[in-house]
Amino acid sequence: MAVIADITDQTGSMPAATQVLLEAVVAKSGAALFGGGEHGVTVLLVSDSEIAALHATWFNDPTPTDVITFPAHDASDMQDSSGGDDAYLGDIVLSLDTARAATEENGWPLGREVAFVLIHGLLHLAGWDDATTPERDAMLAEGERLLQMFERDSGTVWS
Repeated sequence: MAVIADITDQTGSMPAATQVLLEAVVAKSGAALFGGGEHGVTVLLVSDSEIAALHATWFNDPTPTDVITFPAHDASDMQDSSGGDDAYLGDIVLSLDTARAATEENGWPLGREVAFVLIHGLLHLAGWDDATTPERDAMLAEGERLLQMFERDSGTVWS
């Protein structure tokens, strides 16, 4: 089965074709992370001001960030659900403003940046953490591996 994404672009700036690709990224990466069964995730694409407000409310940090996740279960529960049970994974909130800024730094198109950050959010929902440099390096490498797997298997070339 797969992970089904309900993606809402609150900014109104993400092309519909890119949203379809993002749903496919979630399905493919989610299957690799969560195994069998049908899982759901909600994705909100927001502005820096919206994500900064959430960051302040939930993490006492009023600055914008690229992604915030709200898992529906703790990591140990997710280990139990990977064997095929249906499960709602949680919410991923992603800043399109921060993603746009990162495209210049990373040298790739906005769609690929959003896909990469979206996979990062899925990894958080799967129990990965990036609190230390080694954890962050491992998480970024796994995110890149999953994104390259999607690109290779789907033939996607970001524009």
